[in-house]
Amino acid sequence: MQFVSVLGSLLVLVAYVASQFGWLSAKGLAFALVNIVGSGILAAVAALEAQWGFLLLEGAWASVSLVVVVRQRVKLNTHRERRVSAPRVATLARVMGRMKELRANLIYQDPSDSADELRCELLKGLGWGSVRGERPKAS
Repeated sequence: MQFVSVLGSLLVLVAYVASQFGWLSAKGLAFALVNIVGSGILAAVAALEAQWGFLLLEGAWASVSLVVVVRQRVKLNTHRERRVSAPRVATLARVMGRMKELRANLIYQDPSDSADELRCELLKGLGWGSVRGERPKAS
């Protein structure tokens, strides 16, 4: 049991020292993950040995680190979705603007834009490639 306690303590201490020397960001995912593992091990040992104060300390440490990891993951996913969808949203807005123009042209009997041209532009902007509407093959 001592070996497991020392292992958990070393994980927490290594993360702390790495953070203090600037090798690891205290706000980063790696720091939080090492803290979860280290303090989780120490909390489990404290629970097995009925050391309630130590369990409270390490349980709180692991819980806070877990919240940081969850927030980091949510932030990463939100950023990834925003980055992927921004060009598509811009293309869709451009095509919708052109559709409004087309509607206005039809009212005044000026059929200069066709629905095929709009469809082609929309498909190219969405990254589907061909005019026939085929989606790109998964790589």
